[in-house]
Amino acid sequence: MVENPRLLGVQKMKKSQKTGNLSLLEGLSVLYVEDDDTLRDQMTEYLEMIFSQVYPASNGKSGLDFFHRYSPDMILTDIKMPVMDGMEMAAQVKQENPAVPIIITTAFSEVDYLIRAIEIGIDRFVQKPINEDLFLDALYKCGVPLLQHNRIQQLEGTIHSTLVKKLGKSKQMEEIIKQIPQVAATDFSVVLQGETGVGKSLVAGII
Repeated sequence: MVENPRLLGVQKMKKSQKTGNLSLLEGLSVLYVEDDDTLRDQMTEYLEMIFSQVYPASNGKSGLDFFHRYSPDMILTDIKMPVMDGMEMAAQVKQENPAVPIIITTAFSEVDYLIRAIEIGIDRFVQKPINEDLFLDALYKCGVPLLQHNRIQQLEGTIHSTLVKKLGKSKQMEEIIKQIPQVAATDFSVVLQGETGVGKSLVAGII
């Protein structure tokens, strides 16, 4: 098989086990969009060593379909592709969900592309041929905020469940339960008002 020069950077990537910080990303999923079949297959294999789920797509339109179907945590895409290019797909994704991190992989460095990418809200750029250290750094820096957000949501869910068990789930208590974490996160003094026996001391202790 004739060696594809676009793969040289990828072929030098170490096929080692996940170590250190990269192991944190294994719970995330990624959509990988690339029109070069050989490069897509090889990069998909590499990404599968890092992420729990990889969705490979051959162009922006397929990538957008996969995004709607699977809701991946992160997107890695080439720019110039048939049917729909990566920039157009990224623009639609960011319009629908600005929080999804998108990494552009490209061999092109025209100013027009860079300006357009900044306007869209692209999170990271990785130049082709791909340098492994820079590539993994981009994945990590895009993945960590996602992990932190997921952890916060888990904690909020745990806190909410605990408060419901302690205080009940009436409509009035639901409003108080929403306010407790907000108040507890500040240094402000709070005055709890209400008749004797309604649970002021309990709420104060929780805060």
